[in-house]
Amino acid sequence: MPMLDFSGFMVLLVLSVFASLVLHYGLRYYIVPGPWSFVSKVIIGFVGGLIGPMIFGHWLPAVAGIPLVPALIGSFGLLVLVLEGEQIRHQERILDDIAVHRFVPTSLQSAYSGS
Repeated sequence: MPMLDFSGFMVLLVLSVFASLVLHYGLRYYIVPGPWSFVSKVIIGFVGGLIGPMIFGHWLPAVAGIPLVPALIGSFGLLVLVLEGEQIRHQERILDDIAVHRFVPTSLQSAYSGS
């Protein structure tokens, strides 16, 4: 991909904000609610929008040199991949905590839970 100019940056920013709004506030698809979770989605969506045209090619309409459909697919795709990975990691952590509390005597739980 050639160097990104200001108009291309703004198009990718708008696409990533759109994808983040749909996932975070529309579908409530997040690990932690709040504005910082949304901001992190915008950054991840921006990176996905950059990667999307490299993977899916340049087709359909382009604005400021950014093909809209591949950039949107990349933005949504990377956001879903990252969120699913975090949810799996979060669930594994919860299961580890349950396993520690279930099989460790109460007198030793503080040593295993880090308290």
